[in-house]
Amino acid sequence: MIALEKVTKSYDGKVAVDAIDLAVPAGSVFGLIGPNGAGKTTTLKMIATLIKPDAGRITVLGLDLGREARAARRILGYMPDQFGTFRSVSCVEYLEFFGRAHGLRGADLGHRVGAVLELTDLGAVRDEAAAALSTGMRQRLCLAKTLLHDPRVLVLDEPASGLDPRARIEIRSLLKELGRMGKTVIVSSHILADLEEICSDVAIIERGKVVWGGSLAEARKELRAQRLEVAVEVPEEDLVRAAELVRGLELVERAEVVDGKIVAKLRGPDGNRLLEALIGAGIEILGVSQERASLEAIFLERTKGVVS
Repeated sequence: MIALEKVTKSYDGKVAVDAIDLAVPAGSVFGLIGPNGAGKTTTLKMIATLIKPDAGRITVLGLDLGREARAARRILGYMPDQFGTFRSVSCVEYLEFFGRAHGLRGADLGHRVGAVLELTDLGAVRDEAAAALSTGMRQRLCLAKTLLHDPRVLVLDEPASGLDPRARIEIRSLLKELGRMGKTVIVSSHILADLEEICSDVAIIERGKVVWGGSLAEARKELRAQRLEVAVEVPEEDLVRAAELVRGLELVERAEVVDGKIVAKLRGPDGNRLLEALIGAGIEILGVSQERASLEAIFLERTKGVVS
């Protein structure tokens, strides 16, 4: 497990991370989300041992980063949100350079380079110039570099940043595969739909503080207990009357007609009373569905829309 206990970091007197507590379960794909300036990158850099906290304690799989940072780096892989490549250096040469930096030599180096090229599906461009790759290919190359020493823990800062839809899907598939391999992955992203698909657990950070953390299943259950959104389909000739009836119900926070359906946000989790009211008014119900609490809804519910 990755554990942060009362971790604080300031820059020039401005607090970036404010005494946060965070627990990342071993073997999980954990999403760290928050608005710009919330402290996500600073948090990830401290976990990756790139910067030291001003106060607090961080442990990674039992290693205390304050005393065992060198040992922790052997099991950590860090992918920054921005990185550079060397001019006229091929993908293989790029990976070999970083492999040697990790102490890999000879057959071991060749095996690991081949393995990460295969995992990231870069074999076809292995001899091409790294600097000439598309943005998506370069992101995959950086991930391949991060995996060279077979780390047990991956710290990934905005790995899908700036990618087109196809490249995002490919990166998402790679992260799912890494999770299936048993690695602990902590990833930040502004693309909440991507995190929702790959993460089992999330933490929301705002103004340097963790404002919510836990499993997505727990978050959805909690949000559903507070309010529910339902979409009801009725005959076209009854649509206006049904919408007026729904808007007048005390349990309805708001309601609107969207694509020929009445979409109502309720003040509680019980949608049966809305249906009973429609049926009691003699309005036929052709279909009903309810919204699953999305990560976006959870994020909007938990944050105030401000940055540090």
